[in-house]
Amino acid sequence: FEEEDEGSSLFVLLSGRVRVEKGFGEEMRIVAELGAGEIFGEIALLEGGARSATVRVTDDARLLELPRDSFVR
Repeated sequence: FEEEDEGSSLFVLLSGRVRVEKGFGEEMRIVAELGAGEIFGEIALLEGGARSATVRVTDDARLLELPRDSFVR
């Protein structure tokens, strides 16, 4: 997903790798690289609103998506 996209779920990275990028003015900077077992997307899920960063798959990945309604239950 892209920074500023509406966010209504979090993701668990089951396998593979992703890169977290954040915009600083006109420049995108890598702020983290995540691997299996790590979670991302939780900020928009918990706080509501837009995604705070862009996440891109860098190595074939399998993800588990947890939508807000399931999380609240």
